[in-house]
Amino acid sequence: AMHSLYWCAISVVYHAYFIESYQEKNGTNKNETPENTWNNQELHSQSLKVQLSVLHDIQAPEYMIDYLNTLIGNNKVLPIDSKHQNSYFDGIVINGSTKYNQQVIAALKTLKKQVPLNYQEVKNNIGIIKQSEKSGMDVYNNPPIFNLSKKSALYSLTFCASSIIHDAHHSYLYKKYKNIYHETYGNNLPYKIWAGFNGELRAIEVQLSIMQAINAPTIEISNLKSADGTHSDVNQDGKITDEDYRLQDW
Repeated sequence: AMHSLYWCAISVVYHAYFIESYQEKNGTNKNETPENTWNNQELHSQSLKVQLSVLHDIQAPEYMIDYLNTLIGNNKVLPIDSKHQNSYFDGIVINGSTKYNQQVIAALKTLKKQVPLNYQEVKNNIGIIKQSEKSGMDVYNNPPIFNLSKKSALYSLTFCASSIIHDAHHSYLYKKYKNIYHETYGNNLPYKIWAGFNGELRAIEVQLSIMQAINAPTIEISNLKSADGTHSDVNQDGKITDEDYRLQDW
């Protein structure tokens, strides 16, 4: 109940600051604030920062502050599933069932404690971890979304943690090569550059090192060692496409 009061308080602050700032800037009458005002991204960002300041002032719970930190710089509504619930850890939003969220948070805590440098790559490259039917990295959203299947998340704590690392590395590769090839491809970096066979191999190498560092079961390590980067080519046509994603069962 107390947490609802916090949200209520900062919602009032957000709307009051947003409308007042718009009217000061545009000289608009209180009764004449246009509907499209709410699409003003600059005011939206400023209002979020005011909300964050107020949360600190009223000593709100850490997860609320983490959530606002995630939103700032995003400047748009998070594409989360209302059928699931949100949890928050260290600025990352987790959207799934209670059991799913608990497992993902436990995995993030494991990474943060045992492999802090690699955990920072997660923090830098994943903003949302979302329960999905299939696993895959949505690098085009801001912040990037890791769609982590329930099957993969609940298989084991170590597999969940290493899967997060795996796709965080894909997100890292996307950012890296997008900058390198920006003049050539602009915002249309080909999938094969950051998530093709070579990208898969690099992500597997990082994932394997994490499995070993967090003492994953021998069977998980052995299975990953046998992967050669072609597992995502489900239809075995020599390339990784949307059809392979539809066919995958993880």
